[in-house]
Amino acid sequence: MSHKLFYLLHTAHHKLFSQADKICLDQLGVTSVQLSALFFLSKHDGCQAKELGKGLSLNNSAITGLLNRLNNLGLIKKTTSSADARATQIFLTEKALIIIPQGLTLVKHLNQALAQSFSEAELDTVARFLSTLTKLEGETLLPVKNQK
Repeated sequence: MSHKLFYLLHTAHHKLFSQADKICLDQLGVTSVQLSALFFLSKHDGCQAKELGKGLSLNNSAITGLLNRLNNLGLIKKTTSSADARATQIFLTEKALIIIPQGLTLVKHLNQALAQSFSEAELDTVARFLSTLTKLEGETLLPVKNQK
């Protein structure tokens, strides 16, 4: 069997998050990325945008758009930091605090649905593979020599 890992990861990511976004929007009114931001903020309420970006592995422009959408949905409040007037702190609203536990339950069900066709040993292998990729911070994921 040919292991087209890059293609398979890309395609799986696209299909998985397209479906997850539809489910999240239908049930919670937010996308999966917005829900991830709420989860991060539930543990780091009052953090700055750059911390959220690092936590979600998103660049500055993606975080700016994400925060604007969350703000427009009434899920966050942005305030000027008392420690640094150039920085903005992000706080969850009451509306967000209602969505978060519902989101946790939904994600639990989504994880169970993904796992149902696999043995525990298979899931351990997949989790180890994906964890290894996510832990390679600062390292080259694809150390391929120039093929010119």
